[in-house]
Amino acid sequence: MSGARPAISIGKLIGAAPRLRALCADADRLGRLETWLLAQLDVALRPHCRLAPDQRRPGTLVLTVDSAAWATRVRFLLPQLQQRLLARPEAESARALDVKVRLAGAAPPSRPSRPARLPTEAAAALRATAATIDHPALSAALLRLSRRSR
Repeated sequence: MSGARPAISIGKLIGAAPRLRALCADADRLGRLETWLLAQLDVALRPHCRLAPDQRRPGTLVLTVDSAAWATRVRFLLPQLQQRLLARPEAESARALDVKVRLAGAAPPSRPSRPARLPTEAAAALRATAATIDHPALSAALLRLSRRSR
């Protein structure tokens, strides 16, 4: 193996990439928050909860639970938990705490797909129809829909 490169440690790779370094720091911070938060909960509730950032709402942390029954118990505690959690230094960028039910083994929610594209003829028909309608809101909706042509 004449062209083999020497092994580089993971720590050096992460240290050399600012985005990876920031991602690791965020994961570490979230792990500390989750450890603290779980310690605030009843022992029976702890195995059913996980803390995660909300990808769709920056600044919101989500406490995911594995059933609606556990979510009810957590929601009862939510005002106190949120106040104490958001006062922690590790939560400096968090503004809210939410509770969501996520069944064990369930796939994460998928991202919405792009809107379907209309054939050119269908878009033209929608524009023609919009021009003949006296209802302004319906006409505007048809025109917006017609912009989804290929």
